[in-house]
Amino acid sequence: MNPHLRVLFVLAVATLPTAAIAAPPEDRPSARELGFLEADKDYVIRFSEANNLFKTSRSEITEASTTTADGQKKSAGPVTWNITLSVTVFRVVRFGGGSWVLLRHPTNPDDFLRWSVQRRALAILSGPHAEAIRARPDGPERLKKLREAADAQIPTSDTWVNLAHAIAIADVPSVEDEPKMSVKSIKIGRKD
Repeated sequence: MNPHLRVLFVLAVATLPTAAIAAPPEDRPSARELGFLEADKDYVIRFSEANNLFKTSRSEITEASTTTADGQKKSAGPVTWNITLSVTVFRVVRFGGGSWVLLRHPTNPDDFLRWSVQRRALAILSGPHAEAIRARPDGPERLKKLREAADAQIPTSDTWVNLAHAIAIADVPSVEDEPKMSVKSIKIGRKD
């Protein structure tokens, strides 16, 4: 056999099993494993730092400026910033075998926050507290904003995930509360 054909044959044989195991088996999970989850429903799913596939970090160097007492902008030199983006709200699309689940999530990390806001808005609008929001003085305006967030068009992808690596799974909260943002640290430094 030609050596080139032999290499192609070996590669083809090695590729076939890989494709066969790329998606988990189609059988339904046992009630003991994932019976509490439902397809076509959103969940907050948290993964450990080591197993979080849905987290990305960015850093950049940019020019900073200061404003003097008389209103003039003045260069403060280069500064660096870092940001970590992660998504924790997923839509369960369907179940594979064991603890494998096909999860829907935003394709672009830039949409992680919009996706979370959208999924939370959908939970609030379909939850038992929507009527209480409507009764508030600012209720109609708040419901309008929630509907706008719920109607956002966000490109998504589906990914098979083994939920044995999840550390917490919960329903998306349907109670409206004050949004919270946490900032671990802000460092502004300049080397002279």
